[in-house]
Amino acid sequence: MARPLLSAAAMRELDRRAIQERGIPGEVLMEAAGKACVQAVRELLPGERTGRVLVVCGRGNNGGDGLVAARHLHQGGCAVEVFLLGDPVALRGDAALNRDRWQGLGQPIRSVRAAADLPAESIASADVVVDAIFGTGLDKPVRGLESEIIRALNAAGRPVVAADLPSGVSADTGAILGEAVRARLTVTFGHLKPGLLFYPGAALAGAVRVADIGLPPLEWSNSPRTWLMEETDLAAAIRPRPADAHKGMFGHLMVLAGSEFMPGAAALCCKAALRAGAGLCTLIAPEPVLQRVLCGAVEYTGAKLLDFETLQQQCRGKQALVVGPGLGQESATTERVQRAAREIDVPALFDADGLNLLAGHLDRLLEAHAPRIVTPHPGEAARLLSCSAAEVQADRLAAARRLAVRTGAVTVLKGARTVVADPAGEAFVCPAGNPGMASGGTGDVLSGIIGGLLAQGHPAPEAARLGVYLHALAGDRAAEVRGQRGLVAGDLLEFLPLVLRDVERSVPRG
Repeated sequence: MARPLLSAAAMRELDRRAIQERGIPGEVLMEAAGKACVQAVRELLPGERTGRVLVVCGRGNNGGDGLVAARHLHQGGCAVEVFLLGDPVALRGDAALNRDRWQGLGQPIRSVRAAADLPAESIASADVVVDAIFGTGLDKPVRGLESEIIRALNAAGRPVVAADLPSGVSADTGAILGEAVRARLTVTFGHLKPGLLFYPGAALAGAVRVADIGLPPLEWSNSPRTWLMEETDLAAAIRPRPADAHKGMFGHLMVLAGSEFMPGAAALCCKAALRAGAGLCTLIAPEPVLQRVLCGAVEYTGAKLLDFETLQQQCRGKQALVVGPGLGQESATTERVQRAAREIDVPALFDADGLNLLAGHLDRLLEAHAPRIVTPHPGEAARLLSCSAAEVQADRLAAARRLAVRTGAVTVLKGARTVVADPAGEAFVCPAGNPGMASGGTGDVLSGIIGGLLAQGHPAPEAARLGVYLHALAGDRAAEVRGQRGLVAGDLLEFLPLVLRDVERSVPRG
């Protein structure tokens, strides 16, 4: 099953339910969180898993988690130093309780009121540092003392275990809020947070481990559902093929793509659709494009692009349509694309120029009578949302959700940690993929894969999620064999059937 990703607000609500409705004392949750950090620290310690540990605490509950970890590490034989950013007397609630327990062992808490109060030698001599400065509640830039301490920890280069989240990383977006700790390992409590998946925060989290601290079962209430895709979901969506199968069983995909200077985009899209299992694929393009593309194609057919009425007729009786890869932005193309968005009555995917030609006309998608999928990269998403690509990247989940609502279409926001969002607000994040896939044509392959799945009868949300994950896994398989540098889009076509084969083999059959 896909794993939930919880925002800071959703985690606060879950904590509240645990304490107020389930009667689980906060100190019990804090004790479990601190103990989870202990195990992670021991894995990074040298020799017999004892050594010098520096615990740097903030003034909130995250600092309390650090104090629990310090106590158990000390009792297990480690030499532990605890520094707290501020006055220990100011701690409240469960954090204050664990302050007293630590001091009850005769151990000091060193108050840090200036950067010099945390000596460089204390950091440098530590085998492991525990970051317990901020938790998921941080929602403003780190300034002043905390900023200086985080810089000092990073400069020392010692292995860091982050409690719940690297301090300075936004739990919801992965943004760096001023300064952020660079962790070797992050132990996050209860559930994954989006900020541990999205960059740049993901690059600072190191290995991520989810610790069960005894929270009650998840109830989403009014918060939008966010999930991390997993391969088991892929396996559940793959449909076995009957022994008497024929090509007509697996759908006919129409592809409106290609132009004089970008014929390869059309070829990649069509090939990917067939590699994803579509029974038939037809490229609709101007005659010069067909002459260039079809001369090397033996598996898919072509149809001449004339006017919209002809396109509409060509799509009748077919199962799906892909619009956009390498299409160009001529005025005649604009009308066809905008009418296709609203009037073509088969499931359709819009990508690349198919999206650029819809900028300012998203109502065409909203008015469609058949399912729609849009697959923008951040720049295209920015044009559709009338914002900057930087704003899209600053909160990828929110951007994908906004676009899904505005278009009424399943939205695939491409990039590192591709997001698939539906108009109801549910979103899925893909953990697979690699930088080698950042080359021309890989988006065209993705469109073809999703289009091929649509043609086979997968509902639009499932086709989008399944296509994104298969595409990413094919890229990872290609990178394993050929390396990331120099990977090209066509390499994914070679490895996609192998990924599908392995996924199918993992499905238990009755």
